Amino acid sequence: MELNELLVIEKRNFLIKANGGIGLPAAGCIYWLAAGIAGYYLEPRTWYSVACFATGLIFPLGLVLAKPLKSDVLAKSHISGVLFPALISMLMFWPLAIAGGTLDVSFVPLAIGVGMGLHWPVIGWMYGGKSFMAHAFFRTIGCTVIWFVLPDHRFTILPLYIAFVYFVTIFAIKAEVEMAKKQVATATV
Repeated sequence: MELNELLVIEKRNFLIKANGGIGLPAAGCIYWLAAGIAGYYLEPRTWYSVACFATGLIFPLGLVLAKPLKSDVLAKSHISGVLFPALISMLMFWPLAIAGGTLDVSFVPLAIGVGMGLHWPVIGWMYGGKSFMAHAFFRTIGCTVIWFVLPDHRFTILPLYIAFVYFVTIFAIKAEVEMAKKQVATATV
């Protein structure tokens, strides 16, 4: 068997083993839903502080949600080593978000919205799932359009849009996991 075939099999098996890691996207969905709702009640500077600090709750919440969602977000694989560098790369957007926020607080929803999605293509490669790349694409394009077209709704509609993208992505990931299970079942017959 060639390396490429082995890689496809490893990705598919990892997607199934981790159940697409859906505990973390579920946590992201909750975070962005809360951020969008908070935008209706908090002043922009307060939203900025709360939204930035609350990002630190996403991973622990994902761990809590993993069990009821039957998602092993800490699953290991021969290819899961790409996860840490991907997350470090994603975290490197923070200086831009903070600097932009000091100049114009309305830049922060766009910076966080796009910046916190930078790791999605790598995770998609790791799982061999197309929905992860679609998430990153629609999230980035949608955030950018909303930021420019609806400037009065940067703290509300923009985060609620990201929550919606997460919601759709969770179902897309579940569908990819089921498709992968069928492929494995067909291959073993």
